[in-house]
Amino acid sequence: MQKLNRLERKPIIIGIDPGTTIGYAILDVDGNILEINSGKHLKLSWIISHLTEFGEPIIIACDVSKVPRLIEKIARRFGAKIYCPKKDLSWPEKLRITKPFKRFVKNKHERSALSAALHAYESIHRVVEKIKRQYKEDLGKLICRVVKKDVAIKRAKVELDQLAL
Repeated sequence: MQKLNRLERKPIIIGIDPGTTIGYAILDVDGNILEINSGKHLKLSWIISHLTEFGEPIIIACDVSKVPRLIEKIARRFGAKIYCPKKDLSWPEKLRITKPFKRFVKNKHERSALSAALHAYESIHRVVEKIKRQYKEDLGKLICRVVKKDVAIKRAKVELDQLAL
């Protein structure tokens, strides 16, 4: 199988709940759940390798206002944007956000990761929809560039067109 370069992989949003037990949730840019899981003592190298199987992380999200080091390390590795809420998400808020998906969540770590990912998705879904309406081709590449690099949509399109030359 041919390995895709970063711009050719589907953009994804990752929610992470760091700790001894690490929870993670992977969403596509349409808000669909690709995977929710957790594990004890997961190594950074395994996490990075596993996330890469699903696409190109454009946002690494947490549920607290102070960004944990693990989030910083993962985001730096992918050149992804970090998303954290203005204030820590409360437990009732996490329950509310994740209620439609409760059958997929096995524990509090997964719930925290999913709530972070969904919160991040809400912060970008309008931009993603605008890109989809305006540009049919190169959607994944365009979304990656706009979200990860904070580039305006038109400028990102021009940059991609120049790369294609």
